[in-house]
Amino acid sequence: MVSKTSGLGLLVAFAAMIAGLAGGAPRHLFWSGLAGALVSLIVMVRSGGAAAAMEAHNLVNVLSYLRITGIGVASAALAYTANRFVSLSGIPVLGILAGLTLHAINLAFCVLSPTIQSLRLHYVEFFENFFVGGGRAYKPFRTVA
Repeated sequence: MVSKTSGLGLLVAFAAMIAGLAGGAPRHLFWSGLAGALVSLIVMVRSGGAAAAMEAHNLVNVLSYLRITGIGVASAALAYTANRFVSLSGIPVLGILAGLTLHAINLAFCVLSPTIQSLRLHYVEFFENFFVGGGRAYKPFRTVA
C-alpha cells in the first residue's frame, strides 16, 4: 500500500512540476514537485523493492493520453479547414463538396483513431495494474491421456 501510494505521489509531483514549468502555477512549485518526485521514488524502492520502481511507468501511461488529445486538436483543425473551403473557393458547389469530403474523412478519423488508442491504453497499459492472475495455466495443445 505504501508503494502504491508513493506511486500516486509521483504522479502528483510530476503534475506539480509541469504546472510550475508551464506557468500555470508559481515557479517554486517545479522545485517542490521535483523534491516530491525524488522522495516518492525513494519511498517506492524502500517499501516495495527495486521492482516497485517500475510503477513509474504509470507516468508514461498517463502521458500517452496526450496522443488522444493531439488527435482531437487535429480533428478540430481539419473541421475548421473544411468549413473554410466553402467561403474560400470561388465556386460554392465545389467548396461544399470539398467541405463534405473533408468532414467525412474527419468523422472516420475521429471515430476510429481515438477508439483504438483508448482501448490500447486501457487494456494493454493500465490493465496490468488491476488484473491478478490466478488458477491454473491455460494449455490448449496437450494430449489428454
